[in-house]
Amino acid sequence: MPHVIYLHSALTKGRTPCRDDRDRSRVLRFEQLDVLIALSLAGLVNLAMLAVPRCRGWPPSARR
Repeated sequence: MPHVIYLHSALTKGRTPCRDDRDRSRVLRFEQLDVLIALSLAGLVNLAMLAVPRCRGWPPSARR
């Protein structure tokens, strides 16, 4: 799921710089949450892409 990390990096480039340690801590906490949500959603999409063909009977030899 590197596409999610690349997208996240591109979206956070324009972020304003932190003024002090408190701001840095707050930003890092929200970034961790953001990455966790993004990777979880990407993982669910990947699992769905694997599950849908299997549920529909692909490959054809699985229909025996």
